[in-house]
Amino acid sequence: MQEHVAFLEGARIAQGPLEETLAEAKKRIDEHINAAQILIFEVKSGLQRDFDFRGSLEDVIDRATPSTKGRGRPKLGVTSKEVTLLPRHWQWLAGQGRSPSVVLRALVEQAMKDDPSAVSRVEPEALWKVMSAVGGNLPSFEEATRALFGNDLLTFRKLITDWPEGLSSYLMEQTEPGGRVQSQAQNC
Repeated sequence: MQEHVAFLEGARIAQGPLEETLAEAKKRIDEHINAAQILIFEVKSGLQRDFDFRGSLEDVIDRATPSTKGRGRPKLGVTSKEVTLLPRHWQWLAGQGRSPSVVLRALVEQAMKDDPSAVSRVEPEALWKVMSAVGGNLPSFEEATRALFGNDLLTFRKLITDWPEGLSSYLMEQTEPGGRVQSQAQNC
């Protein structure tokens, strides 16, 4: 399940699996906070997500999460999706002596072991989406953006220290040395 982060007026109110993030947001809404004030983002992509908070928490989660009915093995968390490969790829998979799904899962698991940072890597664009939605009017926003995309993470971190604690701590965590934002040289 993808990690999500929620902000309320610059304060980070939740971060983690979608269900946990929605639970905290729903709690705030039940305390008479306007749902429009709560901004929820997918951490890896930086995409802002909107949710329908009417009804119980279970109603909210049911509407927000895709149904696990249908193909796949839902008890194991397996879902069926389409994979498009060239004919030579299908031929290679067929010659492996196991089902294509088993071979593909093994290849993905090996790649995750070889480069564990790739599993949680956050691109600068994803952070910029969160920054601009939550703090686009903050002091030094333009300079911080240039530093982020210029991969000058030391300058970036200096520029955001006076921003609201929830936002600045989130951005700091994502840009720690060895953290989740990768330099452009590493992405090549």
